[in-house]
Amino acid sequence: RQPRREIHWNAGLCSCCDHGPCHPSFIGAVLPCCSCFLLSQVMTRLNLNSCGCRCGAPSRSRSTFEVLFVKFALYYIIRIGILYVTWSNGSRGSSTEKEWNASSNEGDEPEVPFIGDWRKVGFVIDGIFWFYVLCLLVRARVAIRERYLIPGSKVWDFISSALLFPCVLSQAARQTADYTSNSARWCTDTGLEERYDSEYGLEDPVLPLQPLRSVSVEDRELL
Repeated sequence: RQPRREIHWNAGLCSCCDHGPCHPSFIGAVLPCCSCFLLSQVMTRLNLNSCGCRCGAPSRSRSTFEVLFVKFALYYIIRIGILYVTWSNGSRGSSTEKEWNASSNEGDEPEVPFIGDWRKVGFVIDGIFWFYVLCLLVRARVAIRERYLIPGSKVWDFISSALLFPCVLSQAARQTADYTSNSARWCTDTGLEERYDSEYGLEDPVLPLQPLRSVSVEDRELL
């Protein structure tokens, strides 16, 4: 898609509900569990891979949606597992303490599992993962400004993405797609109908057929 000469954003930063509260551009930006869909679709439209770098060919960015979905799924699985371990050990420790107080045996101390380490691990995973997501959004916003020739700075891109993450993500989605004429989709690479993939260069190039070469008499004898 050729860049359009623009000097401002088409979509407002605080206009997340332009297409209604049930639109993917709003739900995908507000709900953390759905942000993987919207963010990966925006990056696919911008020809970015799962690290926020430009792909050599636009068709290679198709895997961005699947790769980011797997990363988000692994994060939530690990995080839910840590929450389950800390919750189960915490409830077990409280019940053990109650039994010890009821028995009033001063010589027998309860074996309460130490869950502080698991909580610290969970906080570290949260910080690393969401910083990675923040960097992806910043790179996507920078790519949007470069494509549509919108003035700005990388410092403001980082600050706005860190403080107004849902608003920036929704604005990026509405800037890179015309939702007024194209209906949104949840589970497609670009968040639009697949017939619009050609607008983002996602269609694989069709190689021209090579003309058949006639076989000479000498070649036939060799065969």
